[in-house]
Amino acid sequence: MRRTLIIILIVIVIFVVFAVQNSSPIHISFWFWESDLPASVWLTAAFVLGAVFGLFMSIPSRKRKREEKSEEHHSGPVQEEGKME
Repeated sequence: MRRTLIIILIVIVIFVVFAVQNSSPIHISFWFWESDLPASVWLTAAFVLGAVFGLFMSIPSRKRKREEKSEEHHSGPVQEEGKME
């Protein structure tokens, strides 16, 4: 618990330093939409969107692994035929 808290605090400090050092606004134009926000906001938004997309894409494999583990738990260990222990 203490180790996790220390890691979280370090990440927060790094993020705050990053946000302060990258506070100058950047102009973004996308089709008919335009915005001026600090670089740290754009980079944070890109990171969060990437993380959400990555989690979304990992759902099928995580679900498959969970189902395999559940099947193994209910059926017990699989033994090959003809082998005796």
